[in-house]
Amino acid sequence: MKETEFRRLCHRVCVALQLPDADALGAHGRVEIDGVDIALFFDELVNPDMLFCYVDMGPVAEGSRMEIYGQLLTMNLLSGAKTNGVYSLDPASGNAIFVVHFMNPETLDAAQLAEAFQVYATQTNSLRALLADDAPDEPGTGTLRAAGMAAGRNASMVDLA
Repeated sequence: MKETEFRRLCHRVCVALQLPDADALGAHGRVEIDGVDIALFFDELVNPDMLFCYVDMGPVAEGSRMEIYGQLLTMNLLSGAKTNGVYSLDPASGNAIFVVHFMNPETLDAAQLAEAFQVYATQTNSLRALLADDAPDEPGTGTLRAAGMAAGRNASMVDLA
């Protein structure tokens, strides 16, 4: 893929998402969907055959970081991590993130990629709601419950092949 093809794909994704700035993703590498920041990066010189997508799932409380990290690892196991994306903690911000690498980007369909972004945003908001619903005095508070982990599997199951 070339930079011009990447920008064209980004433009089409923004149009499919009905974003007010159809060039936001190509120009800035980031968009916000339903309050969720999603970034898409491409480097023609280093990785011309791969796009890197990062979904910011939000901050993790310092006191529950190890429990959340354990839950993210479990979500990786349930989602088929290597083929569908991985969950982790961003070392720079400390936020929970979901990362997907799209191989052979020239074969990606903009409508399908836009649909994937919507699914990622919906799933992130569902996981955020689960965290917010946990009562502070329950055992294991601040963690993603089993229902959230099962739902997390669906977030990475959009077929983009």
